[in-house]
Amino acid sequence: MYDFDYELVVLCVFMAFLYGASIILQKMTLDKIKQSTLMIVMGCMIGIAAVVYGIYNKDSMITDLKQNGDKELLYIIILFSLTMLIPGTLYFYLLSKHTPGKIAALTSVTPLFVLILSYYFFKEKITMYNLIGVILIICGVALLAFK
Repeated sequence: MYDFDYELVVLCVFMAFLYGASIILQKMTLDKIKQSTLMIVMGCMIGIAAVVYGIYNKDSMITDLKQNGDKELLYIIILFSLTMLIPGTLYFYLLSKHTPGKIAALTSVTPLFVLILSYYFFKEKITMYNLIGVILIICGVALLAFK
């Protein structure tokens, strides 16, 4: 049937824990500083981490950039804007106005969109288990986010 991958499960649960903890810390921070300040500080931290990572992986990065042209670089910039900058801005705006639990719950519908986009772009098969799982997630989100 399925091989149970402990490393996958443990690392994903750990990532979920860190994500949950980050929402609480960000909300606590937004009570003290403006949304724009937090976004800039976090952006700088991510930028520094990216530079360090880039220095460490310099050779593979240079190879990737040489193998791909300007058109691919433009796609990366557009993808970054659509998948990081816009959602990040909306996330901090919403977190400054609402409770962390509500924001975490409502953003947990991601698997629905991943399922649809994976089907469209990668031709992944949608199984009955996938559909049931997404329906349960949506029901759970509704229970957590709405009174």
